[in-house]
Amino acid sequence: MPGILVAAVGLVALTAFTYLSVVVVKKATKPVIDELREPSKDIVDFANQGNLDEYQKKALLSKFKQTLVMAGAGAGKTKILTERIVLFAKFLKIPISNMLVMAFNKAAAKEVIDRVAAVTGDYPYSLKDNIRTIHSFALDIARGENPKLELVTKDKEKRNLIKQALNKYKSGATQSVYMGKVVNLFGNLEPKENINKHKNVPEPGKKIRCSDGTLVRSKAEKRIVEKLIENNIRFEYEPMVAWADMYFEPDFFFPDYMVYAEYWGMMYHENEKIRERYCAQMKWKQEQFKKYKYYWIDIKPNVNENEQPPEDSLISKLKKFKTHQFTAAYHNKIKKIFNAIEDKFVELIIAVMDITMAYGIKLKDLIPKADPFVKAVLRFIIPICEDLEMSIELKNKATFTMVLNKAVKRLRKDKQLGKSIQEKYKCIFIDEVQDLQPLTRRFIRLLTGKEQNLFAIGDDYQSIYSFTGSDPMFIVKFEHYFPEAEVMQLKYNYRCHPNIVEISNRIIRNNKHQRFKQVIGKFCDGQSETDKVLTVVTVSDEVPKETLADYLLSQIPDKEDIQILGRYKETMPIIQPYMSVINHKFKGRKMKYRTIHKSKGLQSDNVIILGCVDNQDGAYCFPAKDNFQRIKDKILRLCRCNNKFNLVEEETRLFYVAVTRAKKRVFVVTVKGRESKFVDKKFLPRDLIHETAMCPKMNTVA
Repeated sequence: MPGILVAAVGLVALTAFTYLSVVVVKKATKPVIDELREPSKDIVDFANQGNLDEYQKKALLSKFKQTLVMAGAGAGKTKILTERIVLFAKFLKIPISNMLVMAFNKAAAKEVIDRVAAVTGDYPYSLKDNIRTIHSFALDIARGENPKLELVTKDKEKRNLIKQALNKYKSGATQSVYMGKVVNLFGNLEPKENINKHKNVPEPGKKIRCSDGTLVRSKAEKRIVEKLIENNIRFEYEPMVAWADMYFEPDFFFPDYMVYAEYWGMMYHENEKIRERYCAQMKWKQEQFKKYKYYWIDIKPNVNENEQPPEDSLISKLKKFKTHQFTAAYHNKIKKIFNAIEDKFVELIIAVMDITMAYGIKLKDLIPKADPFVKAVLRFIIPICEDLEMSIELKNKATFTMVLNKAVKRLRKDKQLGKSIQEKYKCIFIDEVQDLQPLTRRFIRLLTGKEQNLFAIGDDYQSIYSFTGSDPMFIVKFEHYFPEAEVMQLKYNYRCHPNIVEISNRIIRNNKHQRFKQVIGKFCDGQSETDKVLTVVTVSDEVPKETLADYLLSQIPDKEDIQILGRYKETMPIIQPYMSVINHKFKGRKMKYRTIHKSKGLQSDNVIILGCVDNQDGAYCFPAKDNFQRIKDKILRLCRCNNKFNLVEEETRLFYVAVTRAKKRVFVVTVKGRESKFVDKKFLPRDLIHETAMCPKMNTVA
């Protein structure tokens, strides 16, 4: 306390002192576990048997009924969780049948089961009802209302389920409307840093109502709409279009013709400056149609009686686009674009449904605060999401988030059920707490009573599942949700070379919204502070992939294992060419490719990170920045009602996770001229890394 006062001055010092004083007062009133207030000799001996460091012992013997343990990569998180369970069973005489241990996935739950069984002598199978995933426990609760409910656990199964539900939009009368809308909104993957909309010359508001309810800006446009209705021509008025350099709204889109139309209503405006600006705007639109090879019709006002009225002119011109040859060719073009982006669109639908459900927010409630483009996206996907939810429900299926939502609803409705769960489970343990959604937080609070022991463990530096609604703010504000909780930290990383630990510390310091903490590595025999444990390998497109594979093989001793990680799946263009060669060259080596998300919780001697590039078109970059990512980013921000979510911070945590999978060496592969920002000195300090470049002419390492 005095040290803080000396370091600070004036009001800052007073504020720091006041805050810390409040914390001290709170600590004195926090509920404690009687047996751990002053641990017995047997308990102390038990803690000393495990070769634990001082921070691990402190966490294991935490006397507080509610404890959050911040456990970084390689800190022995699972060991402490397991030892705490055994401690409660052996010395506090709480049977495991009265404990509920919830892990993030099956692999983590199995690891805890195996470790506990090895110490207690229980059969692993007998522990599965008490040590399990959060979602399996939620499923048991949800099945109280629907015994046939099944959990969709595989990503592929989830995508196929969504695609099946979307099939009705891809055939029959709705096909052209649906596919045209998808192409309009998502047909260009080039990243738009601020998702800008093209600035239009101010026009009259949409105040004139047509017979079908469409609101238009002028009487001339009303006549056009009425003529379209009369001729049974489907149209969309001022749709948002995202395939151009900037987002803009053409006056009309005709999905059955795959043609746009622009009405030059202000080309004869009496004000010369407005007229010039308006014509420049219309010419910009023409350039966009030409550049991206879309067809359009210009409709101009008639200035004398001999000219055809705009509405008749449009109908005449549309007929030219209705030939079988034209529509077949154009439908093929649209299908090609649609097929290229369909998987990303499906992933967006899944993410949006998960995110909004996780935050307990209805999609329609996001529209008022959304920018024009996200507004258009939301209006398009809302009916699709509603249909999908109903379709999945009818099949008695549920995603992870849906199951949690059903469980929370049942617990809120059935107070007696919640009370009986609290009476049964005297202790609740939560693993990987950084990956929890706000919905999961509500679920846990409904399960946790005042008399229960709550032991949560995790690391906000490794929160990488925002696309499912997970929120690192749960850890950052843990005391807000559980005011009686004590927060502790495991400081040592026993997995990684200390220089890898220092590099990872430098990487994560680029983020602002987190609990800042010190992670320390420990040097082992043969390790030195001068070791260059991370190598940035810069290749050019001309260098054969075999050259890179040969170099990597030469740097890794034969008996050491290897993880090859990437931001995207192995089949993606940024990864596949390298992996086809590496798979051939590395035969006989203990090696596997995984996405970084799938590598969570794993470790190996060596880690190779492929695809650290910044492509101009925005596709397959690391950090990711394509428009699908940006839409998710904006929807997350709307759900959180603030700007604390940042796409780059999520990607930085992903890079941190990749680097900290390595025990001995890390190789970061980038491409000359397309280097990722992650290879910049801001993330990778030059005093701790080695840099290697592949020479294109000699096909050698420089």
